[in-house]
Amino acid sequence: MDGAVVLSTDCSRIVRANVQLVPDPSIPTDESGTRHRSAERSAIQTGYPVISVSHSMNIVTVYVGGDRHVLTDSATILSRANQAIATLERYKARLDEVSRQLSRAEIEDFVTLRDVMTVVQRLELVRRIGLVIDYDAVELGTDGRQLRLQLEELLGGNDIARELIVRDYHANPEPRPRPKSTPPWMSWTHSRTPSCSTSPCWQRFSAIPPPRRHRTPR
Repeated sequence: MDGAVVLSTDCSRIVRANVQLVPDPSIPTDESGTRHRSAERSAIQTGYPVISVSHSMNIVTVYVGGDRHVLTDSATILSRANQAIATLERYKARLDEVSRQLSRAEIEDFVTLRDVMTVVQRLELVRRIGLVIDYDAVELGTDGRQLRLQLEELLGGNDIARELIVRDYHANPEPRPRPKSTPPWMSWTHSRTPSCSTSPCWQRFSAIPPPRRHRTPR
């Protein structure tokens, strides 16, 4: 069947089958085949994902908006994901080591900026490799369940650790914006004057005339 299969929005039933898609031909596309050109233009025009299957080339391509992604076979993805898992295990071991060093430095009250930034760097490396593995697990579908379990075990508590270290060592997590028209040395008086100028005490004080200056005879 060369026509398109149209599914419902929740992908629970087939709405139309063997349908010829005729998108707007003025939509630019980089594809060369007729099927792939129609699929990419339909995805851009409708805003819904379109899957193009080429039996002769053994290629499955997913189009979402202006993005294009070619699906890879499960064996290749699993091989790549297993290598990423091994890399993540090394990153996690190094992260645990530098975290213990930071804890000892905190107990001795001798923490340096290098100690903190080393932990932050390792946390970011673990987070990034975790995103790559999670992407592969999504593409694997049901075949990626075991991979997802391994990822959850290795990444457990990583997001919480990143948040806690920022809370501990960030000087001012939520800085308050300072008015541009107020000089820094007047920031306290500027913020206090409007609130007390309307009080009775301030009004009585402002009503007192200034003292006279007496000239000293020469």
